[in-house]
Amino acid sequence: DGLTLLDIALEDMLQGSISAARLLLLCTEHDSEWPDEDEWNSFVQAVIVALRATSSSKRHRIAELANAGDSSNLAHAAAILTKRMHHERVTIPEGLFDKKQESCLPDVLPFNTRFCCAECGENLRADLPIEKLRCEICKNVAYCSQKHANVDQER
Repeated sequence: DGLTLLDIALEDMLQGSISAARLLLLCTEHDSEWPDEDEWNSFVQAVIVALRATSSSKRHRIAELANAGDSSNLAHAAAILTKRMHHERVTIPEGLFDKKQESCLPDVLPFNTRFCCAECGENLRADLPIEKLRCEICKNVAYCSQKHANVDQER
């Protein structure tokens, strides 16, 4: 049918899904601690470009939801998404989503796992044999020790 995950999430948000709204906000959250060329921030920009390329009727529906005049979390999420689609780097306010819901959704790692240990978040030292401490499956995620690599592999 030609739909992407982004299309489905956007339609679900427009149908009232706060989980879909959270996913879209996570995928459009710029990480200010890294340059625009960072792989995460490049992904964010690609998502924003894709959202901007959606039909004008969908963009209009997002704006209508954002300007609905209610104080719902969904309206706030739509307002943030609208601003991000206009290249404003708006953060998700604390408490926008309830804690129970947030705990069951994946979150973005707060660090680049190519240069920080995926288990503890510590920056990797230049003298570590990083190639030996990479994930055996994806070869992208790195660890500061074999112990941390083993812990992560057990998951």
